[in-house]
Amino acid sequence: MKNKTWVEFNGRRKFSDDSIPWDLFAPFVFNPQARLIHRCRSIVTHTGPVNPGRLIIDYWCGGCHYHGHDDDLHFDFPDVSRILCARCEAIAVVAGEKSADEICGKHIHVGGIVVEQYCCQKKKGK
Repeated sequence: MKNKTWVEFNGRRKFSDDSIPWDLFAPFVFNPQARLIHRCRSIVTHTGPVNPGRLIIDYWCGGCHYHGHDDDLHFDFPDVSRILCARCEAIAVVAGEKSADEICGKHIHVGGIVVEQYCCQKKKGK
């Protein structure tokens, strides 16, 4: 069953007249263009003439995701094969939110994606 574990709005986004903030939503979101699960900080639905129904989902880590519709992106418990964004988790807990482990009642893996530069590296010994 979806959306059993709701969290309250705790966002930073400033709203325009043509947007509706969600009061409650599931605590986790999957960004289909990324690899990590994120903690939701706020969700807004735009109702204006440009992209009506578009969702803007803010993450605790500072990132955000724009999506055209609610397509099973939000959920109560992360899939055990996925990794939760460590930055989202740390910032949410410091802000007073429950940890992912507390929300889910079990251990949730946290981590990140490492960016590594391959070009323009000085070779050792030269």
